[in-house]
Amino acid sequence: MSDAPTPESDIEEGGAEADSKRLQDVWETALTEFDAVSTPLAVQQLRAESLEDRAFTVRTGAMWEGPWGDNAENSPRPEIDKITKTKDKILDDWNKNRVVVDFVPANDAADEMTAETLDGLYRADCYHYNASQARDNAVREAVGGGFGAYRLSTDYEDPSDPDNEHQRVIPGIMIPDADQSVYFYGGVSQDGSDAESAFIITRDLIQIAKAKWGEDNLNPWPSNQWKYQWDWYTTDTACIAEYYKKEVVDADRIILTNPLTDEVERYFEDEITAEALSEKKATGWKRRTRKNKRTRVHKYILNGTKVLKDCGYIAGENIPIVPVYGNTEFVDGVRYWWGYTRKRKDRNRILNTAVGNYVETASLAPYDVPIVAPEQMTDEIAADWANANIDRKPFLYLLPLRNEDGSIASTQIGTRKAPEVSAATAQLLQLVIAEAADDAQDVEEVRANTSYEAMDLAAERVDARSAIYIDNACLAVQREGVIYESMARAVYFEDGRKVETRTEEGQDGTATLMQPVTSDNGAYGVRNDLSKGTYKCVATVQQATATVQQREFNQCVAMAEAAAKAGDQELAQVYILRAATAMRGSTKDVADWARKKLLGMGIGTPTKEEAAELARAAQEQGQPSAAEQALQAQTAESASKVQLNQAKTQESAASAALKLAQAEAVGGPEAAPDVPSGLDHPAHPNNVVDATEKIASARLKDAQARKIDHEIGHQRIKLGSELTDAEHQREMDRRAADRDDRANDAA
Repeated sequence: MSDAPTPESDIEEGGAEADSKRLQDVWETALTEFDAVSTPLAVQQLRAESLEDRAFTVRTGAMWEGPWGDNAENSPRPEIDKITKTKDKILDDWNKNRVVVDFVPANDAADEMTAETLDGLYRADCYHYNASQARDNAVREAVGGGFGAYRLSTDYEDPSDPDNEHQRVIPGIMIPDADQSVYFYGGVSQDGSDAESAFIITRDLIQIAKAKWGEDNLNPWPSNQWKYQWDWYTTDTACIAEYYKKEVVDADRIILTNPLTDEVERYFEDEITAEALSEKKATGWKRRTRKNKRTRVHKYILNGTKVLKDCGYIAGENIPIVPVYGNTEFVDGVRYWWGYTRKRKDRNRILNTAVGNYVETASLAPYDVPIVAPEQMTDEIAADWANANIDRKPFLYLLPLRNEDGSIASTQIGTRKAPEVSAATAQLLQLVIAEAADDAQDVEEVRANTSYEAMDLAAERVDARSAIYIDNACLAVQREGVIYESMARAVYFEDGRKVETRTEEGQDGTATLMQPVTSDNGAYGVRNDLSKGTYKCVATVQQATATVQQREFNQCVAMAEAAAKAGDQELAQVYILRAATAMRGSTKDVADWARKKLLGMGIGTPTKEEAAELARAAQEQGQPSAAEQALQAQTAESASKVQLNQAKTQESAASAALKLAQAEAVGGPEAAPDVPSGLDHPAHPNNVVDATEKIASARLKDAQARKIDHEIGHQRIKLGSELTDAEHQREMDRRAADRDDRANDAA
């Protein structure tokens, strides 16, 4: 592979001055595209509303900004927030149900082991660069205002080492105020995959911009932002634009074929060095070249008049910006978005106004005010009445009005009644409070007499208000995975390079890129070669580790209680130890001790280190280790099977001998069978005995059948003889009777 693209962070080198015709054309094209996506009034109003939505529950006084606040300029303006609690619940659901990225092979050239390495690389890069911070900020802005974004980039593995040219992928860099700074040109996909170009508007303080670009390059990039009147105040900043442009070019693609293995490898010219090509040719690989369409992303930095930097092609084939939407729809060809706050601002304003009226009414005239004549007051009495609420005076003086005769005419002229809140205002306030309470129900409430199982099921269910936001965040993270895979193929390519990996459980590891391996059948191959094959990204929503551990702990405690009630103390102990292993933080030492005890009881699969420790402990105690105990158990089981087979063999031999004797006794010596032959495995004694037994049984049955036939024949002969003698006797008796009859007749 050739050298990787220059990291985006390395903007001090490789730039070109904006004095060429090509770069001027780039600037004009960029300005035209930016005007197309930023100047429509609907877009400007949408972005202004998005900013107002985010500020509504964050900035003090934002609930009263605009015409609504102008109508209550001289009135109390309380800020009762009925939105933040539910918004925080949505963000809490996001924190408890994280999106997990999994890379899987997408064609035959990709393999499962390299996909696992890519998973480990992604997790290690996310941890190293704290990418979750960028995602969380984007989701927070999407929930509040409807749109957020973050981007990916590359950087040197060790920026402080000038000799280390290895690069890493940064999976997440924060883009604050994305609804005011991120623009996509072209495309309609929610993940921005079909956009032709994109802009990130960056604002620097004048002093910083002057030091970075020079005093002559402070002409700001046009913001084209429509703001409400109360948002016109901005700090003294200069705007620049980071411009990402997709370029589809014709490129020569080298196709290498191994005639012995039919293996095919494909590279663009800048992806393989001349030395590597020579090595391939020397080992018999055949080369051919064809024209291919190739997508590259070119990055520029622009100000209001020219191109400040030509950063060249970045790693990967995708614009490295990930948009995150709260809710989004197209209306009349314009993409609109909104967050949780947008549709709830008006009712919160009504609530604040109603409460403000209540406060004003109660503060201006808290009780009935008497109307008196001036002559009824002196300066001292007036001061007492004025300070009555403060000094808590038990009584007040008032000079009476007298008639001409000196009698008291009246103590006061009249009374100004305290104003009362109208029934319509009270009903409106109740309606708004009920609406807000219904929307925020079950956010923090745990009702009495609720079973653990019901609470656990409720905890696992993502609230309906949160589902759309988490689904859209999942789509964004999946897009992040696609961009990361494209960048990783361009950055992680060096033969023998050691890279950091990380497991799902948070354990650090290493992997070797382009590692030669030999399979079990002797075939040679290369592992962890990201340039071969493609990998698709699958993003799924999973509960956070802390949530899973807490649920596991609760389940184990419940099972331990059930086992104890059933009288199985051993099972209860196992579940108590299993619950202890789910504990983390300050109780990690207890969790480690519980795991060792479980392994000692034969529960769980030990690691190599744990197995070695168990073996050492068993040897110190003079007892066989767990592995030795398992081997002894297998040996005993094998011996038992051998004894059982021997017993069956002896039983079969005895049965065969008995049947041989029975056959000989019944049928004579000729009924005894010969030695069996033609067996599949004649050398095995069990086969010989089984065959002998079967033949003897057959001969016995044959002898018994022949004996029965012989006995039946004798019985028939005997019966026939008996029948003949009886008939002869009857004939002789008949003749004797005839003679006697004739003699009687003659007499």
